[in-house]
Amino acid sequence: MTTPPKPSRACGSSAPPSPRGLTLAEIHDVLEVRASGRAPCRDVTALLKAHLDQVEQRISELEHGRATLHDRHARAAATDPAKCRADRVCSILDTTSREPASLRAPFATRLA
Repeated sequence: MTTPPKPSRACGSSAPPSPRGLTLAEIHDVLEVRASGRAPCRDVTALLKAHLDQVEQRISELEHGRATLHDRHARAAATDPAKCRADRVCSILDTTSREPASLRAPFATRLA
C-alpha cells in the first residue's frame, strides 16, 4: 500500500469491522503489506483513524437524533389531545415550522 487506505467493505463484503477495528478485507491488505516486507504500522494507523472518524460522525448523528426525540417527547407529554386540530394528523409530528429541512426526513432515513 502506498497511500493510506480508506475503510472499505471490499470484495462486496458487508461485514462490519471486527472488534479490533478492521474488516477482513482490510486485514488481508495489511497482511499483504507485511508479506511484501514492509511494516504495516502506518497503514493500520490510517485505517483505524478513518474508522474512528466514521464512529465519531455516527455518534454525533445519533446524539442529534436523541435530542430531537427528547424534544418531541416533551412536546408530546405536554400536548392536550382535546386541543388537537382536526385538519392535522398529529401536531406533535408536524415539524415544518420547528426544524430545518434537513431534519424533516423520516427519522429512520436519517439514522440509516
